[in-house]
Amino acid sequence: MSLAVAVYRWGIMVGLALVCAGCLEEPGSDQDELKDPHVVQGKNLAKSLDFQGAVDAYGKALEVNPANAVAHFELFWLHEQKVVDYSAAIYHGERYLKLRPNASNAELVRQRILGCKQELVKSLPMGPTTPALQRDFEEVKIENMRLRQRIEQLAQQVAFLSTNRVYAAQPATNPGPGFVSNPAFELPRTPVTPASTVRSLSVPAANPSKPYKLHTVQSGETLAKIARKYNVRLPTLMNANPKLDPRKIKSGQTVNIPQ
Repeated sequence: MSLAVAVYRWGIMVGLALVCAGCLEEPGSDQDELKDPHVVQGKNLAKSLDFQGAVDAYGKALEVNPANAVAHFELFWLHEQKVVDYSAAIYHGERYLKLRPNASNAELVRQRILGCKQELVKSLPMGPTTPALQRDFEEVKIENMRLRQRIEQLAQQVAFLSTNRVYAAQPATNPGPGFVSNPAFELPRTPVTPASTVRSLSVPAANPSKPYKLHTVQSGETLAKIARKYNVRLPTLMNANPKLDPRKIKSGQTVNIPQ
């Protein structure tokens, strides 16, 4: 008799526990959201690799219940990994965190949202190139070309000076045995060519008698555009106009165009 009473009491306690568990499950919980037919359909479509169909199904679930955190999370994952729409992924990920701020995967979702924002910034196109910006690009290109020419000139000067110094430092040839050196009769060593002469040898000056055609600069023109107009190399055009600063060129100026 006591055994039957004990079994009866145990059954009552189990029943009360199940009833209390059912009372604690609030409407709108994950279990309710998972039972949504659109959510079930979305999961099945995602398993069959129909990702766009899954996106549509989860969208319908949000039309029924905009606070469906499961649908927001699944849409966040699909837009980040499968259909690749970073702006939509950011939206649904942030909505999920707002609905489930203490979820176990909340920190991971935050990190993935940050990655989506970085990828979104990378995909943004640069602004249009304005005429002023294009002119700056051409001026920088001309300045770089001038620097390369100057480096080549300096390299030629260094090579020339090094050759002359080696030749000048060589001792006089010994005339033979028994010869006694006398400073009064020593031949002078080959002098080193002055730097000014080296510069004139390594970088020949432009021929002033070379015929040029004059061009009047129009508004918005640069040396690069003028060179293309007359089919002349830009370095050749710059050498023909040594006193012309390409960064300060303006309309009305005259430019020498090599024939």
